[in-house]
Amino acid sequence: MKPTLSSLSLVKEGRRRPTKPLDLGDDIESAVDRMERDQSVPPHMKTILGQLIQKFATVEALVEENRLLREELQGLRK
Repeated sequence: MKPTLSSLSLVKEGRRRPTKPLDLGDDIESAVDRMERDQSVPPHMKTILGQLIQKFATVEALVEENRLLREELQGLRK
C-alpha cells in the first residue's frame, strides 16, 4: 500500500517512523487537508504529495537524531 496524504496525520500521531511530529505550519496543513478532500485533484497527485511529506518527515527526524548524537559525542570527548 502506497502512502497518501493521510500519511501526514499518521506522522503527526506518532504512528509512523519519524520520532517527532512534522511541523508544516497551519497554512500548509490546511492546504493539504483541502487538497485531500478535493475530488478534482487526481489520486496520483495526492499520492505524490503524501510520499514527499513522508520523506520530509523522515529526513527531519534523522537530522534531529543526528544532532542529538553529535551532542552526546561532544559530551563524551570532554
